[in-house]
Amino acid sequence: MWRVARDLAETRLGLIDEHRLLVNPVAVGGGTPSFPHGHRVDRQLIETHAFASGVTYLRYRAATR
Repeated sequence: MWRVARDLAETRLGLIDEHRLLVNPVAVGGGTPSFPHGHRVDRQLIETHAFASGVTYLRYRAATR
């Protein structure tokens, strides 16, 4: 979890060009959010891939303004 917080801080400073996420199809009833409430990072989805296992790969880059 600390890695996500650090990545968000670096994103706000413009130090991260891309985020690559693997999303697993797991339903849970609660837990700690990955991103702080009310936080917004402008990203553009540039690549996706759905695997047979149900996992989805998402690749985002910094949105152009």
